[in-house]
Amino acid sequence: MQPRSPFPRQRFTIFALVLLATTIGCRKASVTPTAPPKPFTGATINVTVPDGTARLLLERQGKAWALANGATLVLKSRREGDAVPGDVDIVAFNPAEMGRLVDAQALAPLPESITGSGSWTQLSRVYQTRLLGWGAATYAVPLVGDATILIYRADLFAAANRKPPDSFADFLELAKQFATERQQPCLPPLSNVDALDREFFTVAAAFMVKPLSDSELKKRVGNDPAIARTYGFHFDVETGKPRLTEPGFGQALEWLSASQAHRIKNGTLVEAFESDRAVFGLGTLSDLAALKPSSHPKRYAVAPTPAAATGDTIPYFGPGGVLAAVTKSAKVPEVAAAMLRHLSDLPAGLEIVHSPEYAAAPYRAAHMNERPDGWYNWGFDKPGTDSLRYALTKATDPRAINAPSRLRIRDEAKYRRLLLDGLREVLDKNADPAKTLQAIADQWETLDTRPASEKKDEYLRSLNLKR
Repeated sequence: MQPRSPFPRQRFTIFALVLLATTIGCRKASVTPTAPPKPFTGATINVTVPDGTARLLLERQGKAWALANGATLVLKSRREGDAVPGDVDIVAFNPAEMGRLVDAQALAPLPESITGSGSWTQLSRVYQTRLLGWGAATYAVPLVGDATILIYRADLFAAANRKPPDSFADFLELAKQFATERQQPCLPPLSNVDALDREFFTVAAAFMVKPLSDSELKKRVGNDPAIARTYGFHFDVETGKPRLTEPGFGQALEWLSASQAHRIKNGTLVEAFESDRAVFGLGTLSDLAALKPSSHPKRYAVAPTPAAATGDTIPYFGPGGVLAAVTKSAKVPEVAAAMLRHLSDLPAGLEIVHSPEYAAAPYRAAHMNERPDGWYNWGFDKPGTDSLRYALTKATDPRAINAPSRLRIRDEAKYRRLLLDGLREVLDKNADPAKTLQAIADQWETLDTRPASEKKDEYLRSLNLKR
């Protein structure tokens, strides 16, 4: 009789089945789930962008979006005025370049997926109606917002028991007082063309513009020509002639000339503040970021630019900042548009405006109201942060809906050069302000040889008053 097996056949069969099931189960558990496909895998987005904060933003925010969506982002440097190469999908540019780029047929209108979205309708009025479009078409999204603010030495103002200026007359009086007490100039220099452009037109806006509010606009007849007239700034919208000889521009240049007596002659605004010479002056968020308020508690503070005689703060839009548009020659226009939509939408925008390294001003009301604690990243205490938010609200969302913007016509750079050269004659060589502005206006009249009606129509399209 054979000895009985220690593993009866039935038990062996059960054991084998259990072992097989366990093995199969282990194999299934070790399989890595398949990742969902990235929507733009293999796409390459070529972007030409000015060096500075806009490039930094794309290096971080843009490349992070591209990586998450399977695309590759390639950045190329550009300077203001450069032609748009045929091998790029996106061009980033100063708002003043819009007319030239449209004239060169370099830009493609934004798709309905962007301009028809609810997010688009939440953009600030000046971006929707002035800076992002041309005539009937919309071409660009905001990349880096811009704002002019008043930066001042909070410690020196507190010690002197003084407040920031409410008007440009107060501005000059304060400059005189601080310069006398400190026995040295106290205003930052206007040593570069961008600072001179920003300061002159910011002052001119206060003297030139008769503010129009939403409530006042609703009371007017829709085709009232007086409405369009309030939007003309550099030129008259009815005649097309330069407005430089009108009293407001003359007052602005006289103001600028008077300020020279209290102005530091050389260097930059940041250098003037850091060397303990500048006490207050008009600047930008880039200037504020360079001053590093977090490293100097209670040294700096921010206020709105001085108000007009009506009491309204009237900003001058578009002397800085960066817009971005899809080019007509884009190889991947859908991918380019998707990235621009992401960068200009609220979530990414909040991260951008709350980061001092980008020095980007708000371009949505929600940038000021949602997650307001993000503004503490600028390094101010609560009163200082509240003052920063108040100044930016005044600068980016004013009551006046006809606040002016930088000239955007095709030959803007030529007009600007003539103007700034003339301003230098007044500031550096004491040329007569009225005669200088008349001479510049005469040069502006003959600069463009196209018919007057064609030039006027171009200006109206730049203001989005004509399709």
